[in-house]
Amino acid sequence: RRWLGQHFLIDHSVILDALDAAAVTDGDRILEIGPGTGNLTVELVKAGAVITAVEKDRNLADKLRTQYDGDDAVTVHEADFLKWNVAREFEHRGVYPGDAHRAKVVANIPYNITTDILKTLLPMGDTFGDMVFMFQEEVARRLIRQDSGASDYRPMSVRVHYYSEPYYIRPVTASCFDPPPNVESCLVGFRPKPRRELPALRGTEKQFFSFVQACFAQKRKMLKNNLRAVCDDEVIAAALEDLGRDEKTRAQQLTMDEYVRLFNFV
Repeated sequence: RRWLGQHFLIDHSVILDALDAAAVTDGDRILEIGPGTGNLTVELVKAGAVITAVEKDRNLADKLRTQYDGDDAVTVHEADFLKWNVAREFEHRGVYPGDAHRAKVVANIPYNITTDILKTLLPMGDTFGDMVFMFQEEVARRLIRQDSGASDYRPMSVRVHYYSEPYYIRPVTASCFDPPPNVESCLVGFRPKPRRELPALRGTEKQFFSFVQACFAQKRKMLKNNLRAVCDDEVIAAALEDLGRDEKTRAQQLTMDEYVRLFNFV
């Protein structure tokens, strides 16, 4: 169903690489978003995982329920993940903040909701450990880049690095899917930080990301011009000096750590 962005993963080697990257072992609790035809689910079961699968397509959800009827290792929810209460479900299953055995996420997700899924899951570092997703190659490269200064550096890149340690796993060709997508794909991983390890802010996280968004408001302008929407020239000059940056610095040149310092200074 094209409106659901369905491209089913059929290459077995990619599925095994996803499990290996997430270090799935016996007894792991796994969140699988968009299990589709269940190719990944089968391998998760073989690895001894306990799976909570969230599938929006009613027909596919029914098939998976029938396939795993009576198997306590697989629970299938027919739901739109973005409207589903993931925190309530995993607290109910015994994964509590601070638990040394955090749950994991392994999923081949529709590319049109990748950003929204990351915004939901990455702040849940006390609940989830390793996360492995199928991503559009271009988007993944932009999100996980360690350096700044590139034209494709975005506020979402700052968000990803604030909440996690992202890493590239492997490319995935279009022939690995049925039907083949029109874009290049890859496996990408994220290691969410427990909340105690998040950078300290002199404000709320919502305020911080609104501040970062304001800094990127007009990418062609220098950072100091965008900052005038939130503070005066004297504060801007002092803040840039504190960072060791000159007045011609642009938003895409700052790293996540520098954005935290800038926010706290301002």
